[in-house]
Amino acid sequence: MNNSLLVYHLSPYVSSSGVSISHRKSTRNNYRKLSTRFSYVCQLGIGLTIFSEFLKPIICMEASNRSDAEGDKETSICQAIVPYVKAPEHGLHARSLSYTFPALEAQVVLQQRYGEEGAGVGGAQWPAGHVLADFISKRPTLGSSARPFEWRDKQVLELGAGLGLVAIVAAHLGARVAATDGVKGVLPLLRSNIQAAAVGASWTHPVSTHLLRWGQEEEESVLAFLRERLPPLSGPGSSSGVDVVLAADVVYGDKVQVWRRLIHSLSALTHPGTVVLLAHFSRYPEKEKHFFKLLDQHFERQVVDRTLLSTNSERTSIYILNKKQQFS
Repeated sequence: MNNSLLVYHLSPYVSSSGVSISHRKSTRNNYRKLSTRFSYVCQLGIGLTIFSEFLKPIICMEASNRSDAEGDKETSICQAIVPYVKAPEHGLHARSLSYTFPALEAQVVLQQRYGEEGAGVGGAQWPAGHVLADFISKRPTLGSSARPFEWRDKQVLELGAGLGLVAIVAAHLGARVAATDGVKGVLPLLRSNIQAAAVGASWTHPVSTHLLRWGQEEEESVLAFLRERLPPLSGPGSSSGVDVVLAADVVYGDKVQVWRRLIHSLSALTHPGTVVLLAHFSRYPEKEKHFFKLLDQHFERQVVDRTLLSTNSERTSIYILNKKQQFS
C-alpha cells in the first residue's frame, strides 16, 4: 500500500491535532461514566448519613431497654456518650486528668476509668462538671445576694458526683461535703480520687461518700448521716440542714421516669433555704425542655450569666434553683 492511500484511509478518523476522534469520544464517555458513578457514591454517602441519624434513636432506645433490666445505672448510656465518641479532646479514655483552679491556687488530678470496672459513664469526667467546679472555685455571688457566697462550714451535697471534681473543689472552699452517686461501681473511684486530693490539702472538713440512687431509700440514710454530722436548721421545712446541692451533667436522654426520680431527690434533700446549682450540658434541647418543665413545677430557676462561666462552656448552662414554698 502506497503512502497516499494510507493517508486517505486514516484522514476521516484523525482530527487536526492528530488524535483519533473515536478515541476522544470514548474518553468523554468514560468521563461521563466516572462522573455518574461518583454522583452515585456521593448520594449513597448522604443517604447512609441520614439513615444512620434515623437509626441512632432506635439503637439507643434498644440499648436502654436492654440495660433497664440491670438497673438505672446504665440507663441512656448510648444517648449520654454519642456526642463524645468522635471527640477525643474530651479525653474520655485518658487514665489521668489534671485541672488547675487559679482562684484556689490548687491543682486537682483525677483518675478516670471510662466504661471500666462497672463504672460506666460515671467513670469519666464530663464537661459540665468542670464548668461547675471552675464556677464555684471563684466564690461567685449566688442569687440576689451582692456578696460572694460563703462556702466555709456549709453543708454541701453533690448528686451524681462521678470522679469527684466538684466535691473536691467544694472541700477546698471549706465546705462540709457529702459526695453521692447512684452507681456502686463509681464509688471506689470517687473515694480514691477524694483521698488522693486530700493528701497535703488543708481541708477544714473531710469529704464523705455515699450511694444514693435517685428516688429511692438511700435518701433517708444520707439525710440521717447529715443530721448526725450537722444539726438541722431551725424553722419549718428545714430538717435536712443541707445548704447547697450541686449537680452536674445529670440530665440526658429522654427518660422521664429518671427525671422524675431526680426531681424527687432534689425535693427530698432540700428546703426553701437550700441553694441548688445545676450545671447542664445540652445534648437534646427539644427533649430536655420537658425536664425543665417538670423541674419548674417544684423549683424557682435562674440562669447564671454566661460571661461568668469558663471559656469551654459553649453548650453548658448553670442554673440556680430554690425550692418553692408549697413543696417544702
